[in-house]
Amino acid sequence: MSKNSIEIIRPFIAELGAEHDLQVIGGVGSFVLKNEAAEILVDERLVIAPADEYMDYSDIGQFRKDGNRRDFDVLVKSSSPGEIGAVEELAQETIGSELELSVFGLHAMGQLDSQQANPALSLAKVWVADRYVSEEEGQIVEAKKALFPFAVNMDVAGLETWHLMIGDDRPIPIPHPGTVVLNYLTRSVSGLRPKDADKIEELSRNVFTKAPELVDWIVDGPGKSQLDLARVFHSLREPKDGQTLVVGEKLEVRPYQAAELTEHPAMLIRDDARIAQAAIAISRFKARTLHTAESQEAIVTAFQRYVERYLGFITGNR
Repeated sequence: MSKNSIEIIRPFIAELGAEHDLQVIGGVGSFVLKNEAAEILVDERLVIAPADEYMDYSDIGQFRKDGNRRDFDVLVKSSSPGEIGAVEELAQETIGSELELSVFGLHAMGQLDSQQANPALSLAKVWVADRYVSEEEGQIVEAKKALFPFAVNMDVAGLETWHLMIGDDRPIPIPHPGTVVLNYLTRSVSGLRPKDADKIEELSRNVFTKAPELVDWIVDGPGKSQLDLARVFHSLREPKDGQTLVVGEKLEVRPYQAAELTEHPAMLIRDDARIAQAAIAISRFKARTLHTAESQEAIVTAFQRYVERYLGFITGNR
């Protein structure tokens, strides 16, 4: 009998020490946030859900409907290879092959500088967004979210950790719910992926209904720059005069005009308009090609089964 993901990750959460600063991305957190039974306590930075016996968690079973193992994604809030490796080792020991493990960290800001120095290679290999930070004495002092050739300054509050409590279990560290919404909108150069559209609509509607102040957090608060990045990706994917994407009935993701992207503050190529225009054209091609592929269920299933687990090691971008 297939387990649900909560059962599988309990040993990992139970073994977490205070030295590990991390967030469980997607999966269980996203499932709970879209469920009407969840409570969202903004001041306490808590999401509370009923225990297994009072809520059906079978929809986040070990396997997806297509037969692929469900992902377990962990963001380690550090750029230290040693810290990231320690968390990955713990995940291997406590979860092993029961879920598809992906443990990743923050990137040092210097990696973003390297991408700017070699734009052709960067355009070829970077397809998903990542977080780049500068750290002093183990503390993050500057953060950017980027997918070459675009990057935005990221409010450090956007990396804030909340906790998910399920029954009497030990709390699970998760991202800020506003960041959860933004992660789905800024994960890929193609913007919101077709397979995530229904989920993020349901999740956002539930979150914004229970905690309407989180809309302001995204639009005018710490999430503002990431929303702007979402607008850039949505613009790349959409045809000329594209439609505004409305998420959760309250959050608007309005596309830019093509000419606006060249001069956009997020554009990293500033000293040559022709190269910037070429980079935008390539990014637009990538976004639309990827969106077309992501719309085909057979392609998505094959990608998850045979390619996705190796892609980060090939591109260095996870």
